[in-house]
Amino acid sequence: MKRIGVLLLSIMLGITAYSQNNHSWQSIDFENAQMKYNDVKKRFKGSGNKVWARKILEAFPIAPDKTIKHQYVIQCDTAYNVEVISDVLSAWCRTKFPQSTLDNINSREHLRISGVLKGVGEVSGAFGAYINATEEVSIDIKENRVRVTSRIIN
Repeated sequence: MKRIGVLLLSIMLGITAYSQNNHSWQSIDFENAQMKYNDVKKRFKGSGNKVWARKILEAFPIAPDKTIKHQYVIQCDTAYNVEVISDVLSAWCRTKFPQSTLDNINSREHLRISGVLKGVGEVSGAFGAYINATEEVSIDIKENRVRVTSRIIN
């Protein structure tokens, strides 16, 4: 969850970089999810990894297709140029995630990023493991809002 939060926060910061003309961007959904995560972490992190993991799964259930999916709408208080936002987000994605694949789906209003999140977890012990995750992010740009959907496939 924390890595996804960093990704979405980074996207919001990329959008905010464009907002030099007194645009104000916010995502109530993202802020609520971050507060829920912090609350679960505060209450159960010291209870052991199994309890904490179970509580995180209760707060953020896995989708029916066995993927981890989060969707947030980032709203702007003023109108903006969709092409400029698309260009800013495309440039940001190419810079921030050079190993990822970036596609425009039929138009500049739809972006799709796919790649691997490296080091999202690790297991220590005699047979330790370094955990990576395959992620797809789609960004839909509409008037006064951007919808970001993140899906961890495996």
